[in-house]
Amino acid sequence: MITYKERKQRFFEEFQSPEEIFSYLKEHFSGNKRIKIKFDVEDRELFINEFKEDGLHVLAVTDENYTLGSNKIIIIYGLVQKYFEIELEVVEERGPGYYECIVKSGRKATSGRADIRFKVNSDDVIVTNFRISKHTIDVTMFTIPTSIKVILDQFEAQNRSTADFFEVGLVGNSTDQVIQEIRRSGKTMFVEDFDNDGAFAPMTDDFVSLHEIFAHEFPKYVAKIKEKGIRSAIIVPILYLTDNEQTIPFGYISMMTKDRLLTFEDVITMKERTFKLVDRIRDANTAFIEAKQQILDISRGGARLKVEDAQLKAA
Repeated sequence: MITYKERKQRFFEEFQSPEEIFSYLKEHFSGNKRIKIKFDVEDRELFINEFKEDGLHVLAVTDENYTLGSNKIIIIYGLVQKYFEIELEVVEERGPGYYECIVKSGRKATSGRADIRFKVNSDDVIVTNFRISKHTIDVTMFTIPTSIKVILDQFEAQNRSTADFFEVGLVGNSTDQVIQEIRRSGKTMFVEDFDNDGAFAPMTDDFVSLHEIFAHEFPKYVAKIKEKGIRSAIIVPILYLTDNEQTIPFGYISMMTKDRLLTFEDVITMKERTFKLVDRIRDANTAFIEAKQQILDISRGGARLKVEDAQLKAA
């Protein structure tokens, strides 16, 4: 299914009457000047070769292969200082791509476009060297491709020797209360010394509070940690930037030691490791395509491309 989306939001005002629209078209599009047809897959244009004397009817000509919709409405659009859209209703089909129409309604933008578009020739400007995603990583549903899970496992194996306990996991797979709080808040857990009661207070708002997570169960949690021989611990979230530019914790790195006390510098190092890990994930999940595609127009707001490469269309 083909969908159409305006690149920028526009605000419109309606033309006052069909007669006003007729005059607008006659003033700006006499002499067979071409006007684009909206919602046409082939990006066709038409021109008006006759304006009737009644001030309402026009004769429009377009590609003979154009297929008229069941509602018999053709929407034309363009830019005359301001963007406009006009509906023409076909009252008689006089031949392939040749229609007698009556002006129905129209609207135009209340302000001009801030970014002027410049048409370019296909031989002058192209775009190439595309980077596309191989797989969809839906971290909101914690749907991670197998290739990405392999990277997490490799990263864990490479760093396992740096601590007595080193783990890389997905927050969606964990029922641990601390991990779930990290998933919810995106904060870090850091306890420098489980034998020091003062070490449980969060250093800043960027750290979780174990007292708040466990409440009256806090002493039991600390006792279980000490039973495992753990003295110091850091758990940092792995943050992923989605297509909607939302930062979501989808995984975590847990580092725990029995004798060596971890420090705030270790926290910084761990966070840097998560950044490198996400870079590896992005690199592994992207493909490089050297296809050359035509640029149709350029503005300060971006460029409009004509995508013809099969791989790019499927991306």
